[in-house]
Amino acid sequence: MNNAKKCVLSIILIHAVIFLSACGGGASNHASNTAKVTVTHNPVAQQQAFNELDVAMGIKGQVKTIVGNGYGDSIDKARRDALKNLAGSIQVDVVNQVKICTNQYGDCGSVVQVNTRSELPILGVQYQQLASEQGLLRFQAWVDSQYSLPIYVRELDKLTKAIADNQRALQQNLTADQRYQVTSALVADIPQYDKKRLVANVLGGYTQQARPKVDLKKLRYRLKQLEGRASSLRFAAKILAKGVTENSIYLHPPIPKNVQEVTPFASALKKHLSPLLHTVSLPERAKYNMDGEYEILANGNIFVSYRLVDLNYKVLHTNSVIIERSAHQAFRSKPTSVSFEMLLHNEVALSNKFHAELKTLHGSETLYYKGGDTVKLLVRLNQAGYYYIVGHVLRNGSQFSYLLELNDAHGDARFVRYIPQDQANKYIEIAEFEVSRPYGTEHLQLVAANKKFSRLPKHAYMYLPAEGSGYYALAGSQGNAAAGVSKTRALRLKQNKNKVLTSETTLTYTTRPRN
Repeated sequence: MNNAKKCVLSIILIHAVIFLSACGGGASNHASNTAKVTVTHNPVAQQQAFNELDVAMGIKGQVKTIVGNGYGDSIDKARRDALKNLAGSIQVDVVNQVKICTNQYGDCGSVVQVNTRSELPILGVQYQQLASEQGLLRFQAWVDSQYSLPIYVRELDKLTKAIADNQRALQQNLTADQRYQVTSALVADIPQYDKKRLVANVLGGYTQQARPKVDLKKLRYRLKQLEGRASSLRFAAKILAKGVTENSIYLHPPIPKNVQEVTPFASALKKHLSPLLHTVSLPERAKYNMDGEYEILANGNIFVSYRLVDLNYKVLHTNSVIIERSAHQAFRSKPTSVSFEMLLHNEVALSNKFHAELKTLHGSETLYYKGGDTVKLLVRLNQAGYYYIVGHVLRNGSQFSYLLELNDAHGDARFVRYIPQDQANKYIEIAEFEVSRPYGTEHLQLVAANKKFSRLPKHAYMYLPAEGSGYYALAGSQGNAAAGVSKTRALRLKQNKNKVLTSETTLTYTTRPRN
């Protein structure tokens, strides 16, 4: 009999408790060393538990893991919340990866080819139910370099081959319809390649492979030349809904690139598209999301593309169409403040160490409400901290920024709220209001810190007779809301240097009369 030492490592997961057992030595050695790691809501203790497990398994320092935490009153809601939180964590790491690659190594493959605000595909996600907190179920979701990365690599290899095959096909003598199908597939595959490669890079893989040499801008131009035309919004909606038979879809209105404003054109197109799909009214009920983007062409026509994605952001369908100018000219399609939105949303500093979220019951993207609708604002911090919110107004030639009153108090205390540790990682309702005049696009900028704010942006009360109300307007923001964004951001960065963790998040929603 072979008396060589054997070791069997077993992990048993029961009711969110991990037991690690190891056996060593030959047949005469029956001693065993068992370590018990109990899940806790204390993040420090939890990380120590994972570190101990890594050391025992001999993988400490080798596995890159990205984690998301979720809460809910049902298993489905808690898992969804954990997945959404994981997506945010991946987003933070991807943004940091882009900065590293751009600043230190130039363009390392695909990292600067994709808009990092867009949702990134999550492959090989794993779940674990943790101890409940305050009556809410708690789940953890994660991707890692040991299990998830190989899945990304396989997907990237498949996409690399598909892109190469379609590039060769374009060199052949194709019919117009065949050329459209091949070009459309390339335009869909390349962004997916870039997004999956970004996540693979963050997990430590796919860093040496050359990115396929494809001119996406030229391909998109060719696709627009081949694209079918629609002479009415109703016909355009039929093209965009073609082949989409899935149930429980949350439909977003289309938006221009880098903008969250829902224009009258976008809401009109959504109105025609919605009856053709099996939709739900709230994101939390959805099994799929259908989001769209549009571009106003030089001749006045509009190119619209839609995609259907599952909860892991896997693309299932893509459709596009060109809507002729005569079909949409009754609706404004040009957003009102592109440069302001790019400043507000695209320069937000992100960190997983201290993270803030601001959303409504309808999510945080493509938000659109009519007069009389009720809007609820929800905030979440990943650890105890303080926050305040700055609103930015741009309408009818008037611009200013102001501090939202969150408490019935005096002085700066009326603007600042505190979230204790036992409420961390949970969405907390902070405001509920009914949509009313004045209508337009509203922008919110939340600033959070793990310690008390030393000071807030300078402000003074400003009364607006036309509205019959007043605002605590930021100094220097009247006539220039961009200055309000910059001053708020500069103050946050200044406080961040004093060993205070700070975070920022933004939200835009559009309101219109109900008619």
